Amino acid sequence: MPLVIFEETGQVTIILTMATATSAQPSIGFTRKRRWDRKTIDVPIRLIFWNSLHTAKIVEARGRDMSEGGIAVFAGVELRIGDIVEIEFTPAYSGQPLRVKAEVRNRRGYSYGVEYLNDSAAEQTQAARLRELLISASGNTSA
Repeated sequence: MPLVIFEETGQVTIILTMATATSAQPSIGFTRKRRWDRKTIDVPIRLIFWNSLHTAKIVEARGRDMSEGGIAVFAGVELRIGDIVEIEFTPAYSGQPLRVKAEVRNRRGYSYGVEYLNDSAAEQTQAARLRELLISASGNTSA
């Protein structure tokens, strides 16, 4: 249905289509800034989590991209936002896996964004070491 506007000057304006908002937030002048820059990787990792019976489950996963604060993980498992997991990576020629505790922050299908939980200096050191090893394993020398 057209909108007809009668102005005091005697001019008539007819609007055939009306604009509709497609987003609850305005996008003009608003840019979302991430806390950390992302680095593209593609490395095999293990994801350790605990089910409702408090039994540890270990699944093979892929680390897709990472930042100083976390990593994007693709894993064929159902996790909820807020779940606590551990990211495990075993470097080549090493028998010692490295584990870092993390929390699921977002999800799209089976892709999860997890943020490292750095509650102590030791956990911060572990997360930094994991980042170094994953960058090295990915072959991404520009990261």
